[in-house]
Amino acid sequence: MVLLFGNFISSGNIEAVLMTNTTEATGFIRNSLYTLWYIIPMLILTIGICYLHNKQPYNLKFTLFCAVASLLISIGFVAYKQYIHYNNENTLLIFFRGRILNRPPYNMFFQTRNLIHNRTLRKYIKEGDNMNFGATRTDTIEQNEIYVLAIGESMTYDNLSLTGYHRITTPNLDTISNLVLYEDYYAGAYLTHYSVPQIITRATAHTYDISYKEKGLTSVFHEAEFHSVVIANRDNTLGDKYCRYLNRDADEIFIAKSDKEITTIFDSISTKHKKLFCILHFWGCHGFYNNYEPEFDIFRPNINSDPNVKSDSLYYNAYDNTILYQDYLLSCIINQINTLNTISTLVFLPDHGESVTETGGLHAGNCIPERKEYHVPLVIWYSNEYKNKFHQKIENLYKHSKEPINSDNIFYSVCDEAEIQIKSEYQLANYSIFSDSIQPHKRYVIVPDGVSVVEVK
Repeated sequence: MVLLFGNFISSGNIEAVLMTNTTEATGFIRNSLYTLWYIIPMLILTIGICYLHNKQPYNLKFTLFCAVASLLISIGFVAYKQYIHYNNENTLLIFFRGRILNRPPYNMFFQTRNLIHNRTLRKYIKEGDNMNFGATRTDTIEQNEIYVLAIGESMTYDNLSLTGYHRITTPNLDTISNLVLYEDYYAGAYLTHYSVPQIITRATAHTYDISYKEKGLTSVFHEAEFHSVVIANRDNTLGDKYCRYLNRDADEIFIAKSDKEITTIFDSISTKHKKLFCILHFWGCHGFYNNYEPEFDIFRPNINSDPNVKSDSLYYNAYDNTILYQDYLLSCIINQINTLNTISTLVFLPDHGESVTETGGLHAGNCIPERKEYHVPLVIWYSNEYKNKFHQKIENLYKHSKEPINSDNIFYSVCDEAEIQIKSEYQLANYSIFSDSIQPHKRYVIVPDGVSVVEVK
């Protein structure tokens, strides 16, 4: 983990291994072979030292002295660093978790314990099966309606030409009309299996257990008599059988073999239902940045087409190609909806960002959040028919586009855009970006240990 991601193992990493798939695992192995040049000599050296040590007389007192001394020195060093860098602003608990237990040799045991804790939350799934939101609509709309929530993967805000990036990576979104960009949106985590539940349920960084205890947006729209659909790439969270509880009450679930197939499936169902709600979950910009078709291999050299070329830009170029491809796929969805002349919106946001480096991405192992890992684009497109019907909502949408918001706002915004009301015990009206005003709130992210929560500004 230190060699690959510059950090130590976390429960999120263990969870990712348990939930991995052949696509992810193959890419990981292919792009991690360079670490063998470090690991093999270290293993040989360790085996040699152990062999020579066994030839020497065993001194228990000296061994215990060295172990205790090493422990005290390591704790003392970390405590000193804590004092220098943080001026004792962090609590003892955060210090102990983040600076002691998150480091070898303790972190494997500590993070396994965190993983077990997070997995025990699954006992609440049955409890959530019995709840309902009491979803109703405040207006009777005769026209056809389509509402799409499109979730991308590992796309940072800074690499879109739509946000001012020096390369043209979003040529379609740059020119599409009726598009609103939110400049200050933060993800709720920077590992997928912690961030996606905060998008499609009422769960937040501090109340993550709600993602098990309650249903999500598919249930809300199902109750409101929409045809509720999930189309997910088979390699991502919503396409995983282990996470199907997040799709409760969906009328249909489609598992796509590729991101392109997601658009094909959407095209086929978009004309079949008068009231349609659809969650799309793309593989997007996921490492190791090879999710694009040949015609989008624009930025070269890159790790996919030119792996033997010596360049610091191999991963940066490949990453930008994945954004170019995601932009194309989103434009396909929007153009398809636009041809139907329906009251429609598309909300797009990545699950989290990415800190791209010369050797890949760092988000999977970093327990100290970097802004690139949680500052992501939130883009909303609306049809002319939607604007004519809900002109005040559109005015509010533009009015709030510079407000600091995060994934806490998404569930309520998606309900509000479709004029859906839920029971007062579940409602937070001032959290919707379509409402007259937004309730300011602090923003937090779950770090990869799955337990600690950090405020981000």
